[in-house]
Amino acid sequence: MNIKEKTIKVISELTPQNEINNDSRLVEDLGIDSLNMVLLLINIETAFSFSLKEEDMNPYKLVTVNDVILLVKR
Repeated sequence: MNIKEKTIKVISELTPQNEINNDSRLVEDLGIDSLNMVLLLINIETAFSFSLKEEDMNPYKLVTVNDVILLVKR
């Protein structure tokens, strides 16, 4: 499973939406609220076995699925 697929899998566990693509907006399209945004960051750390830097933990910088994928790639 590549980074994109694994990231989408993590996101899919937090949203009832079935269709998720790179341009899907986390809040508006997928209905991810502030609590789920925190869970998303924690689940990303767990799934990829790394710790995010404090400056990467700003959920307001994550608007789309692609933003999350780019965060993981960094």
